[in-house]
Amino acid sequence: MATALAPVAPPAASTRPLLPPLLLLLITGLASSSASLTFETVAKGHSCGIYKPLTSVVRAPSDFVSLWSDHGSDRYPPPLAPVDAIDFEREMVVAVYRGSMSSGGYGVEVTGVEEREDGTLVVTVVETDPPPGATTSAALTQPYHVIKTARSDKDVRFVAVKEDGRAKPDAAAAPAAPFPAFLLSFEKGSDGEAVASRIRAMNPPVSGVRLLGRRIAVVTFDSTKIDQGGAASLLEGIEGVGSVEVDQQF
Repeated sequence: MATALAPVAPPAASTRPLLPPLLLLLITGLASSSASLTFETVAKGHSCGIYKPLTSVVRAPSDFVSLWSDHGSDRYPPPLAPVDAIDFEREMVVAVYRGSMSSGGYGVEVTGVEEREDGTLVVTVVETDPPPGATTSAALTQPYHVIKTARSDKDVRFVAVKEDGRAKPDAAAAPAAPFPAFLLSFEKGSDGEAVASRIRAMNPPVSGVRLLGRRIAVVTFDSTKIDQGGAASLLEGIEGVGSVEVDQQF
C-alpha cells in the first residue's frame, strides 16, 4: 500500500524588497564600468605658495620640481621637491589646490581615483568649508592635497564635491567674482613690499593691499571711485606688476 506524500510547503516569501530592473541594471553597470586605484598621500596641508585654484597631473620629475617650486614659493629657502618619493616609471602625481581662502576651516582631500572603461581616470575631491558662524583663524589658508597613484596616460577628470556630498557647481555656471578685488603677481626681481607701498599710496581709489608671500598680493578698491575696467588698467600700469586678474575668492 503506497503512502501518500505530505504536501511540500511553498518557500516563505522573501521580505527583502526587490530592486527595480532599471536600478539593478544601473548598479550592475557601475560596478563593471570602473575600477578603484590605490593612492598614497605625498603632502597635505593648509599653507603653501599656490594662491589660485589648481589641479595638476605630473608624469615627469622635471614637471614635479617645477610644481614644487610654486608650491613652496611662500618659504625661503623653498623646500626641495620629494622626487625620490615617487617612482615616475610606475607612478604619477595628482595635485589639488583650492587657492587662497580668507580664513581657516577650509580643506580639500582626494578621496578616490577610478579608472573608467571610457578611457578616463576620475579623481574625486571633497572640499570642506567652515560652518556659518564658526570660529576660525583669521589667517589666509591655501588647502592642498598631493597624492601619487599608478601611472597612466589616460585623460584625468576631476570631480569636486562638498563634504555633504553635493556636487560643486560648475565653475562656468558660477556667478562672476564680485568687483572690486584683484589678485596680482609681481615681476621677477621686483621688490614686492615696495610695489605694495606704491599701490597703497593710491588711496582713493585703492582701499586695501594684502600681501600673500613675496610675489602675490590682493588689492581691493572703493567701487564708488572707480569701475572694474579702470581698476584693472590702473594696476597693469604700475611698475613691477606682472599680471592682474579678478580674484575668485574675495
